[in-house]
Amino acid sequence: MLNIPKVALNETVLRRFATENGFDYHDCGDNWTLEWSLCESVEDFDYEMSEQWMSQLLPIRDEIIRGDLRSLYIGWLSDIYIFDIEDDEGLADQEPMTLAGLGQLSDAQKALATFIEVDQDLLFASGMGCPALDAIADDEVAMAQWVAKLPPPQATPILQLLLTGSAKIAKAQLRQLYNESLRQPILSANEPRSMSSIVKNIKQASQIREQAQRDEQQRIETQNKQARIEHLNKTFDLADKIWLQADESADKGTGYGYDAATKTLKDLKDSYWHHDAGVQFKQKMTQFIKPHLNRPAFMRRLRDMNLI
Repeated sequence: MLNIPKVALNETVLRRFATENGFDYHDCGDNWTLEWSLCESVEDFDYEMSEQWMSQLLPIRDEIIRGDLRSLYIGWLSDIYIFDIEDDEGLADQEPMTLAGLGQLSDAQKALATFIEVDQDLLFASGMGCPALDAIADDEVAMAQWVAKLPPPQATPILQLLLTGSAKIAKAQLRQLYNESLRQPILSANEPRSMSSIVKNIKQASQIREQAQRDEQQRIETQNKQARIEHLNKTFDLADKIWLQADESADKGTGYGYDAATKTLKDLKDSYWHHDAGVQFKQKMTQFIKPHLNRPAFMRRLRDMNLI
């Protein structure tokens, strides 16, 4: 639920995105209260995670004030369910309006889609073929240029607020003015698309998503493999020192010490085998275990890990 100044949004626009179960708005004086429906039941909602979610969703307010309506579109989209699409029942004839950037959502907008459980394939499909969104300048250089051009009728009241100790209000007003200066056209030049044209993209969207997941899994596996190789190389280079560390851990005579020593010895074994020095490892291991043969719990751990 967000409060947005009425000057930032036209009710005609809000009405186009409002749905029965996805997104709605309420008139609250000088503000519109925007509300996205959560699909989870109250019993299933994780209140301990709510603060984390709110921090991720907070940027949405500034985005909307700047004229970025993609969060409203996501709310509208959340009221469309896959079973409706498959049966072609209860679907709107077309989307509320075509927005730029539906295929390049911000982190906050992605979090919103996840939070209100928008179908990911439908979300991806809605972004296919959409025009790109121009980048919004929100860096220190852009801000400095904007401040330098701020006309006195706007700057003077804010400076007076600072002098009278109302820094929080001054900051809010200044930020609102800056956000409004960045506001982009809410409508794409394209006409709203029919729902059937968006639905046709779902199968392709699913294939693209699944391929992206496979690519990401492959990337993670490759990254982990490379990290493991680097670790084994470092272990092999420092082998003499690490053998001593394993011996010190085993000498503690505790379960924790035995576990630490076993893990270290497993890394040593892998590093020797990685460098085609398996025979050398067996020789070193034979010498290592001699003073520890009277530790049955330790010996059992080593046998379980095929170290002896």
